Amino acid sequence: MDVRTFLPYSKIVKKPLAKAVPDNPETLGEHILKKRLELGLLQKDVAAILGVCEDSITGWENERSRPQSRYYSVIIEFLQYSPFT
Repeated sequence: MDVRTFLPYSKIVKKPLAKAVPDNPETLGEHILKKRLELGLLQKDVAAILGVCEDSITGWENERSRPQSRYYSVIIEFLQYSPFT
């Protein structure tokens, strides 16, 4: 009997990005949304990382509000690049 038939098999497949997320994000909210989805994080996870409330992330991603300048450094660190240049 082949031992491999009893070995557990698992495969991790990433969920595809939503169609609403552009390949080349233009706004800060789109940059945050794309990075969040690439990492498979929830809005509450990103909020905890950035030190803001979940509603802030929702507002930024939906372009209803913009982050205060004091959050720019943590946003740049989260994105691992500056969307402002």
